[in-house]
Amino acid sequence: MSIDIKLHKKDLPDEIKFSDKIAIDCEFTGLNIVRDRLCLLQISSGNNCLLYTSDAADEEDSVDL
Repeated sequence: MSIDIKLHKKDLPDEIKFSDKIAIDCEFTGLNIVRDRLCLLQISSGNNCLLYTSDAADEEDSVDL
């Protein structure tokens, strides 16, 4: 089984479409989600494709996240 891994910086592209079921894993710089910033977001739609977005909270224009 091979997994197709895509790395996207700061935001997801507009052409990505998801079904009604996805899995999300978030990594923050600490344990307080109010104070600490989001640094990594992993998304899988169950089709063996993982999307990684890094430094997500650094950009105010990350509208697709």
